[in-house]
Amino acid sequence: MALPSLFIQILLFLTFISIASGLSCFSCYDQEWNWGSCANNFTLCKPFQDTCTSYVAFHSPIKYNPRGDRIHHISKGCDTSESCLRRQLALDAAVCERTSYNDWSCVECCKGDLCNFYITLGASVVHGSLMTALLLMLASYFVL
Repeated sequence: MALPSLFIQILLFLTFISIASGLSCFSCYDQEWNWGSCANNFTLCKPFQDTCTSYVAFHSPIKYNPRGDRIHHISKGCDTSESCLRRQLALDAAVCERTSYNDWSCVECCKGDLCNFYITLGASVVHGSLMTALLLMLASYFVL
């Protein structure tokens, strides 16, 4: 009977750590790809920041490009829900039209630890947290 009690104590401890540690988001600035610093760097958000953001722009490079190739600019970080929503509204649906032939830019907002890894539409529906995933892995270890 001591093992289930210990398991519950560990779960409670990890839950409190998750609550006290705050939100973590991937962070990078003006990168061309979603790997490297955009996939490896993360930051602990300030207490008032409750949202992770991703900003993606796709456009022609500033320098002349004879093939007409377009490049991505990706930035990620922490923000408030209100500020992220304002940024999304500023880039209305006409601007956030992901095509391979027009310039576009989009802002995505999500809540949950490291939820801004992907830069695709729909990241805002991710609400899980890293601590939740760790708790599930720990629970499966004791159950199996």
